[in-house]
Amino acid sequence: MAERNDPSSLLHKAAKAALAPLGAQRRGRSRFWYVDNGWHAIAIEFTRASFAKGAGLTLGVCWFWSAKASWSFDALVEHAPYVAFDTAERFAPKIAGIAEMAARHVVATQAVLQTLQSAYEATQPTTPAGNWEHVHSGVLAALLHKTEAATRHLQDAIGPTDGIGWRIERNEFCETLLAHLAAGQDCRTLIETRIRMGRGLLDLPAQAGPVLPGGRAPA
Repeated sequence: MAERNDPSSLLHKAAKAALAPLGAQRRGRSRFWYVDNGWHAIAIEFTRASFAKGAGLTLGVCWFWSAKASWSFDALVEHAPYVAFDTAERFAPKIAGIAEMAARHVVATQAVLQTLQSAYEATQPTTPAGNWEHVHSGVLAALLHKTEAATRHLQDAIGPTDGIGWRIERNEFCETLLAHLAAGQDCRTLIETRIRMGRGLLDLPAQAGPVLPGGRAPA
């Protein structure tokens, strides 16, 4: 009877059925799930709202080279409308549908991010300059040895800081990468170090071997 009146219980049951077979893990007892792909994760959050019991959905890629202690939706972001809980009979199939949407997103995103080249092509910036989207495209371009494109993306990412910590960190990261590119140095080791740092900040297991897809794509 408790489950029938508890939307969270119905939600977690639906999420586990749809996402666990794809390798998704739940973060503690939260509404947040993720699929760990070594250099990035597919983040899945069944959101809450103050106006009604129920759940919405936010999906996206979290790049680990951001190296921060919080999860984020950095690319390929999707949302589903909020489903309010009224009765278990009506809520259960609706939340199952949302969980299945999340599963389809995971499968599609895994396919898109199989290679650095496909990831770069699929995640071009759509926001103004001075934003982390440009950092991410710069990182991917640098890994692909697209020096001119990487330099452009990273220069576009740098913006005013106003003393804000994440903006200062963004600029410093970009400037470090730009220095590597200007010196003709490969950025892979630097970026893998950042990924390992990001994984540690999120309490994810350490990776024993290389964390990035191998191979050099044509420039």
